[in-house]
Amino acid sequence: MNTSIVVTSVFAACMGLLAGSARAEVRSFTDNNGRTIVGEILAIHGARVEMEVSEKKFIFPIANLSVEDQAYVKKWATLNKAYKLEFRTEAVEDPAQRQAGNDPSPLNITLPNGPPGIIAGRNASDRDVKAMTTAWRYNVIVQNSSGEDLGELSVKYNVFIRNTLAIRAEGKAESHSVVVGAAKVPALENTRRAQFATDWLEMRERDWETEKVKMIPTGQSGRVSTEKYWVDYSESTQLDGLWIKVFVDDREVADWKSEGKVIKGAAWSDESKMVQMPRSVSAANGKTPGMATNREDYLPHEDLQAIPKTPEQFKGKDNVAELWHNAVGAGGKYRDADRTRKSSERNKAKAAYDAALAEYKAAISP
Repeated sequence: MNTSIVVTSVFAACMGLLAGSARAEVRSFTDNNGRTIVGEILAIHGARVEMEVSEKKFIFPIANLSVEDQAYVKKWATLNKAYKLEFRTEAVEDPAQRQAGNDPSPLNITLPNGPPGIIAGRNASDRDVKAMTTAWRYNVIVQNSSGEDLGELSVKYNVFIRNTLAIRAEGKAESHSVVVGAAKVPALENTRRAQFATDWLEMRERDWETEKVKMIPTGQSGRVSTEKYWVDYSESTQLDGLWIKVFVDDREVADWKSEGKVIKGAAWSDESKMVQMPRSVSAANGKTPGMATNREDYLPHEDLQAIPKTPEQFKGKDNVAELWHNAVGAGGKYRDADRTRKSSERNKAKAAYDAALAEYKAAISP
């Protein structure tokens, strides 16, 4: 496969012992000659065991013990092994799976305030829908820095994917997905490295324009005229980070997390899922008024009146939804005008917003 590697992030970290060294129980040990001592294991040094016997420390070969006691010592060593692993990751794209076109199928992000039946980028009022599909995965290098050879390791991982919806003049909203997977790392000698890869995951980018209608005051007894305009939308998914847990005999021995935006505060997941986590990332005026949603009152700018949330009895009605969008769009236009620092443009945009807001309020009045 013709695979090009694009390193988006490289991380290295040492993971020390999770199951720390613990003293064993005091018990009887028998050597190959049938002699018995009562002692407690303190540590393992390669093929030798350190014990405390009668408050004195002794180190001797594990092979000097009976078969049964050798098995006990080896089990203790496994349960108290100092696993120290280093991880290095790189994001990889497979160019053979790259596809471009005008496929209008949506991502897992829906418009935060769209009425029922509205699907981003698939409506009759949309145009110039462009899409790009790519395939990405993480390649992972694991290095054994434990100071001794390790047996086979079982790996579980969470791949975090950041989903972004951007609307011009309104800001951004984000959610994230988690994809789980597993891998095996073969027996790893001390200081040696091994490599595994996550599954290929589809990433998508889409851009389109949606037709909107704005109200323009005519100055004649509060009458308004309508004008159509186009709003730019974009959606994208991208790898955000990788979380790795390593197990030996179902016991967790290492835990490592890469850097990332959404992975930082995320919780470990045992199943793949889409996490709907819309939140305001930025706003056109830099004041972060929040992402527009008709589930609550929305303030597009501190200079303007808030747009009331849509009452339940009016949700799903196309004229109400359209008027709500018109008011939101007019708020975005005011933010654009506010950035120009020209009072004439602000006043004009505010008048248009007030008119759109009044029409929406009238539509939802009992």
